[in-house]
Amino acid sequence: YAWLGVGQARHSVLCLLDTGAGTSFVTSSIAQRFPAAWNPTQPSGSVTVSLANGTVHLPAGSLNTHLSIGALAEPKSFTVYNVGCGANFILGYNWIHSHCLDFCYEVTEPHVTNAAVAPGVGSALTSHFPLPSPPLTQPF
Repeated sequence: YAWLGVGQARHSVLCLLDTGAGTSFVTSSIAQRFPAAWNPTQPSGSVTVSLANGTVHLPAGSLNTHLSIGALAEPKSFTVYNVGCGANFILGYNWIHSHCLDFCYEVTEPHVTNAAVAPGVGSALTSHFPLPSPPLTQPF
């Protein structure tokens, strides 16, 4: 879970860290919670989102919000899509790659874990050692 906020409005939301997603985005149902921060104009240069079921979705605007996950807090601009998925927003590969997520885990000794998830659904990866490139796709 994470927090999204605009001004005094703050909502707990379900976040999916998806290394298979080329972009980070929020669902329109979350954007509706922040009407003052939702710009329904389609962003220029925006991309479509293709889901695992084959459906393709055009952007439904943008949302400027404040993202809080554990100790991380930062302003974040999301593209909004009218998609139905189990998560309220997706943090894609570029966001994951640009952040150190160690704050999410209480670590007492170095370890490597790999939790493989079905392709297109997302995956979780924690490491305190360099991992092979490309990343492992099967649990050890």
